[in-house]
Amino acid sequence: MKTITKKPTIRYLLMGFFLLAMIPKAFSQGEVIVAGTIKHSDFFLVNITFFKDYLQQEEEFVGGILDESESFSTQFKIPRPSLIRLEHGNNKIELYLEPGDSIHVSFDNWNMKNTLIVSGTKRVKQQNRYLHDLKKEMYPYLYGNNAIHFFRDLNEKEYNIHADELKKRQEQFLKSYQKETSFSASFLNYAKCEIEYTWAASLLNYPAYHQFFNNEETPTIVSDKYYRFLKKVNYLNLYDLNSSAYRDFLDAFINYELELMPNPSNVLHRYFYKNRIEVIRKYLKGDALNYMLAQTFISAYQRGELYDLARDVELFLLSDALETYKDTVDELYKIASTLRPGQPAPNFVLETLEGDFMSFDDLKGKVVYIGFWATWCGPCKKEIDHSRTLKEQFNGQDVVFIYISLDDEEDKDIWQWFVRQNKMEGIHLMAKGGFDSEVAKAYNVTGVPTYYLIDKNGKIASNTPKLPSQPGVGQEIQAVINFSSD
Repeated sequence: MKTITKKPTIRYLLMGFFLLAMIPKAFSQGEVIVAGTIKHSDFFLVNITFFKDYLQQEEEFVGGILDESESFSTQFKIPRPSLIRLEHGNNKIELYLEPGDSIHVSFDNWNMKNTLIVSGTKRVKQQNRYLHDLKKEMYPYLYGNNAIHFFRDLNEKEYNIHADELKKRQEQFLKSYQKETSFSASFLNYAKCEIEYTWAASLLNYPAYHQFFNNEETPTIVSDKYYRFLKKVNYLNLYDLNSSAYRDFLDAFINYELELMPNPSNVLHRYFYKNRIEVIRKYLKGDALNYMLAQTFISAYQRGELYDLARDVELFLLSDALETYKDTVDELYKIASTLRPGQPAPNFVLETLEGDFMSFDDLKGKVVYIGFWATWCGPCKKEIDHSRTLKEQFNGQDVVFIYISLDDEEDKDIWQWFVRQNKMEGIHLMAKGGFDSEVAKAYNVTGVPTYYLIDKNGKIASNTPKLPSQPGVGQEIQAVINFSSD
């Protein structure tokens, strides 16, 4: 969206009877109308966002603009019943809308908490009032410092009782609202889903959170009977994945089942993704199955291991999964195929620390260890001393160490100062555009630090080599030197 430098003079009059007149059109097109009035505002933009794609957490932005009467209105399509996030300044509210809905919100920008009014049809108004009131009622128990206190200070029995009480309290809250109005079937499913799976996910996560908030080095051990609550959970329930609580539960549940396998594995384990797929296929079905499989493929892609799942990807693309899921996985698999070991490393031409330009093709005949990083990246900084030691280990050999910064271009001076201040050796390059740069996309860099190891022929030797700080990185580089010399 373009930056607005002054208030527009065109007034938005989609209010009152005119707004009502628009509703049939919204219904016929599967659209929604969000309108409102914001008093005492110093901002022009009203940010309205919703998840267009849960799989990749892709958000759609459909901002509105306040006119001279402090009103706004916007009309847009949503793919399914969705939570819409409306933000203005420091104020924000979540609204539940279904295709065809129309809603009007008004509040004082100086005091949204006590002035918020939501209007629309009785169903729309009551559903959103329920969400607003439930959040006010339960926030102290589900979020913030109190939630940390419960995870940290309660033992397993106490936490189990606490979680059950919260669940019962929310269920009673929902029943009290149902007496006053009729919720839509989709909203009622959503509300019940949020309660049940928030409860289940919190119980599954308790051991890990208890360990984390108590700064314990060893995992929190709970008794076998602690997990009996899972017998009450319908993880096969084909709820709409619209519920973030359900999605969070699925992830926590699959991780829990992974730990119960004969050879438990984490994300660094060689067979982690194979094991994860096995568990997903064992317990899930329908859209939940396909969603979790697609998520697993995306994670494997980000770690450079998707090509190792070729057979699983092939079966997925032939399944009845949503076309959007299959299109996403297919696209990522094609990219992964170009970055597997043995494939030519993508060429690049980037600016050096001194302001010159260097082409990757100039390094043919040398083994190249490439590290993508940024000055704001904590884990990257921890690798600095190890990188220096690693380079010293290979002095005099045909190995080049390249470090490509993904800092913002306006932080170029900071990057140059940081490299010189820390006496970081090797060849230092900057990728203009950061994560959106051509080189970052060509090498599938979705996070830092990310490393590649290239042989003397310019082909990828490893798309997931060890970090400078990890044991065995020297042997890995030496093996590529020896192989390239044969």
